[in-house]
Amino acid sequence: MLTELEIRNLGPIRTASIEPSKGMTAITGETGAGKSMLLNAIRMITGASMNANKVSPDADKATASGAFDYDDDCDAVKTAVNHGVDVDMDSPEIIMKRILPVSGRGKCLVNGDMATMKTMREIGDALITIHGQSDQVRIANPVKQLQLLDYYANDNIELAAYKDAYDARMACEKKLNKLNDPDSLARAEFLKESIKKIKQADLKPGEHDELKQQIKLMENNANRMDAMRTAVNILDGDDNSIMDSLHSITRSLDGMLNDEQTETLDTAVDALNEITRSLYDDIDHMDAFDLDAANERIMIIEQTIRRYGGSEESALEWLDNAENELSLLEADDDALETLEEELESLKTNENKKAKTLTLKRTTAAKALSAQVSDELSGLAMPDAKLEITVNPMNATSTGHDKVEFMLTAYKGAPSLPIGKSASGGELSRIMLALELAVASKHPDNSLTFVFDEIDSGVGGSSAVEIGRRLAKLAESSQVIIVTHLAQVAAYADTQYVLSKGIHDDNADIASTVVMEATGDGRIREIARMLSGDDSEISMEHAKALLDRSHV
Repeated sequence: MLTELEIRNLGPIRTASIEPSKGMTAITGETGAGKSMLLNAIRMITGASMNANKVSPDADKATASGAFDYDDDCDAVKTAVNHGVDVDMDSPEIIMKRILPVSGRGKCLVNGDMATMKTMREIGDALITIHGQSDQVRIANPVKQLQLLDYYANDNIELAAYKDAYDARMACEKKLNKLNDPDSLARAEFLKESIKKIKQADLKPGEHDELKQQIKLMENNANRMDAMRTAVNILDGDDNSIMDSLHSITRSLDGMLNDEQTETLDTAVDALNEITRSLYDDIDHMDAFDLDAANERIMIIEQTIRRYGGSEESALEWLDNAENELSLLEADDDALETLEEELESLKTNENKKAKTLTLKRTTAAKALSAQVSDELSGLAMPDAKLEITVNPMNATSTGHDKVEFMLTAYKGAPSLPIGKSASGGELSRIMLALELAVASKHPDNSLTFVFDEIDSGVGGSSAVEIGRRLAKLAESSQVIIVTHLAQVAAYADTQYVLSKGIHDDNADIASTVVMEATGDGRIREIARMLSGDDSEISMEHAKALLDRSHV
């Protein structure tokens, strides 16, 4: 839950801190005191766009911080963890902080770490649902309507089964369409030609680099080659070579040397013979290397890999993929027939899963329509009826259903999409009715709802019913309500009052003070909301209203 909200320099609010209760918290105060700025602060910490003109006069930035306590398995904590937020799972807490400067880029922080607006918004969506005058357009969105109905219907299993069937059918259809596409013939010819070129190049991983190194070695060893040829010629080239001279010495001294001298001379002859053979081998190896052929081979390799990925490995991978794709494009008639039969089977399975999903949605739509219509009768919309229609449409990843929320605002009125038939205040009350219906089936104490001016245009007994229903929703979820009606505020567990004042004794700059109303202070605020004063009679009426609201 939202356990604390701190604000600095936001509009007329210089500094404020509120601690919403676990149940229902009411925000009240004079018109123009800045109640909307409390909502702006909540929007700030949940990633909404915010204009810098909201910063207080003579301040360089506005700051809003919110602390949330949650169970470790709730969606908000899971979303935060998925975004890399460091959360202590033994005592999960999420602290959202937003800094809005007059100029320059603002900052978003989640548990002290920098975050993007997108991250803050996604975490914020899991933390708080705001139902303000400007937020109700969301329920007019067909996608949101379908999501709400699915949540109420608890059709996760049916929806997942349908999605699997839909994906399988789409994959098979895509494969079949590709085979039957006239462009496939041209693609097949292109693949054949490419496969032929790569195979002719006979690529081997690492060959290009190895040839480059050998060529470089040959170019750098030109002088070494001349030196080796000269050395071999001196050692064993003609009648005056060193080896020939040694053989002459050996013959002339035959029988004249002692054993040690003979062994030394033989060793010298053997060593020179070994050196000579080694030089011959090196010369043969260099002579065998065809520099022109190596350069030509490099050119073939480079032409091939430049077209197919930049390396031998990537070109060979391209070859594998091309051969696999070509095998699909050249499917024979039997393979095509098999694929067509598979597609028909997948279509049948998809239609079966879609019908199951439609049935569950239709059943839930009737129940939700009736439940919301009953709620609306006590929310200053006595003759309003909500009808949730589930009509067939072309298949999408969410099913074969077009879901639409239709509202008959009063007797004799046409049934119209709720975005076209309800005012802002009515939309807020419709959302309250929807939230109550959903909460009755899926109570979730990790949710926080914020309602702004839900009681706009109503009063008397209707306002009492709105307050009672808000309190009912607060039994399973945290509820924060901005209201100007005492009948609604009286149902709150906690009440904060905003009052206008002067900032730093400067009559040119307005300021707002936010205080929790308790005891006689709360009775006095309820009295002001009822009659505009705190006379004895007003105080008695206020006390009686509070007593009745908490029976």
